[in-house]
Amino acid sequence: MVEHTELREIIFDFDNYSIVHLDPTQSSGTKGSHYYKEGSIYIGAKQQSKLLGTLAHDLTHLVMQVCYDNKYNPYEGSDEQKKSKFGKIVSQYREKEGMDSIIERVFTFMESPVGLQN
Repeated sequence: MVEHTELREIIFDFDNYSIVHLDPTQSSGTKGSHYYKEGSIYIGAKQQSKLLGTLAHDLTHLVMQVCYDNKYNPYEGSDEQKKSKFGKIVSQYREKEGMDSIIERVFTFMESPVGLQN
């Protein structure tokens, strides 16, 4: 799917853990970010053991945008039925305790300024 995107560059910052030096609008905890309109992905790559996971994460967001053109949501913007189903799933799991920290981060993203643009 990546070949069907406008991705022009992936920038790795091997001197920093976050991308705040590449994009000052991000927080110091942001390890990677995708800018599909600009065709760029930024990766804070100092912690090389996390590099591939961060890259895969941001490529996944890019592919979601290409597939659904709906600001990273897993359904087409005009599909109200799937939007409703997705909303029910999110509501059901939002308050669940004992989830893996990776799954919990989904809800953090959805509440962030980027996630709220949906």
